[in-house]
Amino acid sequence: MSNEEIITGSKLIAEYLGFTYIPFSADLKEKGLKAGWYKTVDATPKMEEVTQTSFVVGKEDETEVKRITININNLRYNQKSGYKLVGDKYYKYICRNHGELRYWNSLDALIPAVKKIEKETENRFYLYNNGCKLNIVEKYSSFDLPNWSNNVFKVTVEYLKRK
Repeated sequence: MSNEEIITGSKLIAEYLGFTYIPFSADLKEKGLKAGWYKTVDATPKMEEVTQTSFVVGKEDETEVKRITININNLRYNQKSGYKLVGDKYYKYICRNHGELRYWNSLDALIPAVKKIEKETENRFYLYNNGCKLNIVEKYSSFDLPNWSNNVFKVTVEYLKRK
């Protein structure tokens, strides 16, 4: 694969996993963020109205109690996990440029994409001693690249391009 195909494939995988590329801007710098790839999480707490029932003898018609619950545990977790709050979203810096995404040469970096594809398609990636195959209706396979991570990358990109 050419360098351009690797960068294009890396962008495709990053976007599939929900990462966002934010280019440099003065406004971005004022907010304390730098240009690069970010994982974003909505910072709006989830609010739910919960209805509870309680029984009081003689007042059965007044047994409904409503209350609102707010889940703020996710907010605390995100702050502790390296996310930075800007506006209504949390941002976690991943890397500066597309070449640093490492999907091409790291099987560890590809595992989240592989798991997501397997979950969505209910199919499996099969690794062989000389390549990789994704078993779905249209068969995606690669056996011509030097190692597993390169072959898995190629199969993943082929699948996402046709999706």
